[in-house]
Amino acid sequence: MIKTLGKMYRGFRADDSHSSKRGSTSNRFYVKDFHYCGQSVSAAFRYGMMDEGIYQGIFREYQLEEISQQLSGRPSTIIDIGGHIGGFSSIAATLLPQAQIQVYEYMPENLRMIQTNLLLNNLQNRVARVRA
Repeated sequence: MIKTLGKMYRGFRADDSHSSKRGSTSNRFYVKDFHYCGQSVSAAFRYGMMDEGIYQGIFREYQLEEISQQLSGRPSTIIDIGGHIGGFSSIAATLLPQAQIQVYEYMPENLRMIQTNLLLNNLQNRVARVRA
């Protein structure tokens, strides 16, 4: 997977070193693994951005465990408006394999991160990405 991402993005790195400043348009990323509701989800974050904090906020703020239990086994459609880097969509697609998920995002750079995070979790065929 890292080789695939390396081909897509010049300068891709899977480590924890920080070499870019906040707000820069560096193509450097780092990857972390998270465990939630018995599932593993990987996420790529841009150096110098608030991506990781926003992603971790999804775990704290949304009651995804309760939602996944309520929707388990039922066909569902989940719409993620303002998908940022695809954190919510990736987690929802992992927890609810039967759900159809659509993520809407305007910023091209964020759309690229959504694609990255879907690839990391092998969800690229499960989540429809739409530029709003």
